[in-house]
Amino acid sequence: MISVVFSDRFRKFAKVNLLLKWEKLFKGALIFSVGFLIFEAIFESEVFAKWLWHFYLLAFIFIPLRQMEFRSMRMFIVAFVPFLLVTVSSDLTELVSSDFFKTTEVYFKNATALTYIWMAAILFSHNRQSKAAERDRLKRLKEDEINRAIAIRKVELEVLVSNRTAELTMQKEELEQAFKLFLNSISEKRLSVENLILYLRFPEKRH
Repeated sequence: MISVVFSDRFRKFAKVNLLLKWEKLFKGALIFSVGFLIFEAIFESEVFAKWLWHFYLLAFIFIPLRQMEFRSMRMFIVAFVPFLLVTVSSDLTELVSSDFFKTTEVYFKNATALTYIWMAAILFSHNRQSKAAERDRLKRLKEDEINRAIAIRKVELEVLVSNRTAELTMQKEELEQAFKLFLNSISEKRLSVENLILYLRFPEKRH
């Protein structure tokens, strides 16, 4: 069951953080874990299954520990390390010397119980930290969305101001041109009036 919890937790972490390669890997690990649990229940190969689980979990724990992408998951991984070490030591002792194992079995059981307490405490702390980190991540995403919306609106306003400025400049130039035409028209009319006055005042100049 630990491998199922492990693979599902890491799959979700990889999915949220867009680690597509790792997401596929942990999805495959989850399918393998569920499939092997079914295999173990059907064929009841206890010794073979026990050691396969040990090697599988050892790889599952120490491979992510070496990856920088999973540095925020190290506390989650550390929660299972004592349990794995105790169970491997217990099974190895039983395999090597069953008589010695019988005399120390109670110690292994007590140690296993302590690893469960350790596991629960670390997972509880990690869960709180994960929720806090998720809240911070969502807060940052919201702030980024707001900043993007502000940036887009700023660009839109700059374009609007630029277009409006161009329109006003064009209108100003048109008004200036119209005013020049108006002044020219007045000057022409003024010359015409002055010529008419001269014509009427000095009729002898008509010839």
